[in-house]
Amino acid sequence: MTEARSQVRDAGDRARTPLLELVTRESLDLDYQDVARRRASLDRAAGPTPHRGAAVAVGIFGLLVAVAAVQNSRNADVNEASRNALIERIELRKDTVASLRERAAELRAQNDALVDQGASLDTAVQNAEQARTALALGTGFVTVSGPGLRVTVDDQPQGDPDGRVRATDLRVLVNGLWQAGAEAIAINGRRLTALSAIVNSDIAIQVNKVPLSPPYVVQAIGGPNLDADFVETDSGLAFISLAEQFGFVVGRDSVTSLLLPAAPLSLQRLRFAERPSATGPGDQDEVDSP
Repeated sequence: MTEARSQVRDAGDRARTPLLELVTRESLDLDYQDVARRRASLDRAAGPTPHRGAAVAVGIFGLLVAVAAVQNSRNADVNEASRNALIERIELRKDTVASLRERAAELRAQNDALVDQGASLDTAVQNAEQARTALALGTGFVTVSGPGLRVTVDDQPQGDPDGRVRATDLRVLVNGLWQAGAEAIAINGRRLTALSAIVNSDIAIQVNKVPLSPPYVVQAIGGPNLDADFVETDSGLAFISLAEQFGFVVGRDSVTSLLLPAAPLSLQRLRFAERPSATGPGDQDEVDSP
């Protein structure tokens, strides 16, 4: 019974003993036992004889065990250093990633601002283009088409000199059309602008410095109601009165589609008009027409 308890206690001690210590101790115990058996055998056979080989083997084994222990300790130190270096590297990478995320957020904000700015610029460009187109249509810089009124004026058929159409008569007619809301006007294919002149040259009428001969065909784009609006203007009524007084041959026809050419290049460049400057009249720049 006592022997069984002793075996159980030895088994518990063996389980709690570290593996390296257990291997070393048992190896030494076995070597001592082997040496003791051999020495006893030799003592019995030939008397006492020193057995140095076993001692040397035991010493070498102990040295190997010590070297293994040192190597394990060094490996543990290396592993610990590698782990610390890896943790430090991970922390550095985390800081780098955080900085890159902040930079990406800044770039996204800048990109959104630039997109908004680009949209505003696109709107401004579209508005400017619409304004430029409207100005070009109204000032004679481009060919235009649309519904309007065609007025044909000719001299008195009897040939009376007083019945000849003069420049002043055409100017009254044109003024009446402008007052009625005409957006573009041409006389015998000559587009009128703010620089156009309708003047007498001897017995001929000149428009844009080009002499014209009757009949004078005045085309005006301004919508289907331009004729009705024309007869309600002061200049329109004055022209009708002149035509009746001097016997002009006048025909007015509303047209669904008229095509008017652009003004000549000589009239597409401003020579004296200037844009006023906010700093004063002395700081004005010459503005060329588009």
